[in-house]
Amino acid sequence: MVTAEVSDSSVEKTVAPIVNTSEFATSEKVTVDLMARLEKSREAYDAAIKRSERLITTAEKREKMHIEELAKVEARRAEEVRIAKELWSKIVEAKTAEEDLCSKISKIEVKCEMKF
Repeated sequence: MVTAEVSDSSVEKTVAPIVNTSEFATSEKVTVDLMARLEKSREAYDAAIKRSERLITTAEKREKMHIEELAKVEARRAEEVRIAKELWSKIVEAKTAEEDLCSKISKIEVKCEMKF
């Protein structure tokens, strides 16, 4: 039987690559897992950004519609104020005309009473 003397350094040289290969496989698996998690995080981030953009766009559209509606309401209110002022002036004119007519009627009645 042939026996060979094995030194510690030769065992270390043989075992070290195996350990390094095992560590490499583990680190490669961790890297792959991290890359997958990173990709999922990117997808979630992109989805959140798209949702935020949609919400911002929707809010901007609603604000624009609100501004347009507010402008219409203000224009309608201004028109109503103009009409109200016009009606008040016509009421004043009508009252003045009524007072003039009453005055004329009174004068006519006085003249008629004087004749009889």
